[in-house]
Amino acid sequence: MKNEKTLKDFQNYYDQRYNTGYNPQWPVEQKQRVFDLLRSLDLPETGSVLDFGCGRGEFSKIIKQALPNWNVFGVDISSIAVEDAKKNCQECSFSVLTQISAIDQKFDLVFSNHVLEHVDDLGQTWAEMNQLFKQKAWFLLILPCGNAGSFEYKLCMLQKNGIEKDKGNRFYNEDETHLRRLTSDEMNRIVLRNDFKPVFNYFNNHFYGAIYWITIGKPWGMWAFFNPTGAKDFISGLKLIGFYCLFMLIKCLKFPANTIDYKKATMKSSNYWLFFVIFLLFYPFSKLIKIYLDYKAKQEWDKNKTKPTGSEMYLFYSRG
Repeated sequence: MKNEKTLKDFQNYYDQRYNTGYNPQWPVEQKQRVFDLLRSLDLPETGSVLDFGCGRGEFSKIIKQALPNWNVFGVDISSIAVEDAKKNCQECSFSVLTQISAIDQKFDLVFSNHVLEHVDDLGQTWAEMNQLFKQKAWFLLILPCGNAGSFEYKLCMLQKNGIEKDKGNRFYNEDETHLRRLTSDEMNRIVLRNDFKPVFNYFNNHFYGAIYWITIGKPWGMWAFFNPTGAKDFISGLKLIGFYCLFMLIKCLKFPANTIDYKKATMKSSNYWLFFVIFLLFYPFSKLIKIYLDYKAKQEWDKNKTKPTGSEMYLFYSRG
């Protein structure tokens, strides 16, 4: 956030994206994971928490459910997102972020979910965020992970320019608004400068977790992960095409269960029942596939979350 014009440009950009359906809903599994993490933390009975980059307030609501006696505040650069957040979670307080310095209180806990990869100047943003913490405080940060070893990292290794060094080591298939992809060590070094100490570094989306979130995307979005036109060589291109076919098959197998289970709240009743009738015959098998893959993804998180080979990281720090 280098100057007022830049900030205004960011606000307009994200308002436009939210107006066209940007980030409509986070997966229920991700919300449950955050809820469980918050409940497991050794935090006081009461306190104040800031959801920095709250979007539509989905995780602000999760924070309030996990920490019911805490005061929950949310800020976001988009006024459209903030208005939606106010409707979604009336137990929390929300405001538009015009300047970090305008936030006139300090917090026991700051939570940030997939935000810092979007900010223009990470160093300046972190320096400003650091002013928001009380002397004794905690920081829970979730963001994409650039560590080697994840399934997505291995996909990048099949591409000529799979890791875009001129774009903050961003993976080639990432959203254009991602300005960087940090490793856990890089983020730890940034936070340690202000006397915060790591409590844990957890990692998600090693393999089954990646299957889950890649296959919830639209088919043309999935193609961005496996597009063979930039492959290193012929064999790498064949591998990418093979992965795309496999993931499309998984998506098709899950589609009846996903449609019947999750579309009721967002579709007109007549449309929903039409889909229900069409997919009813395929539902039992589709549901079994979905249950199995969801189970494997959860098992992967439970067993491997301390292994730094996931493409998403959950970093928790304390000070004082």
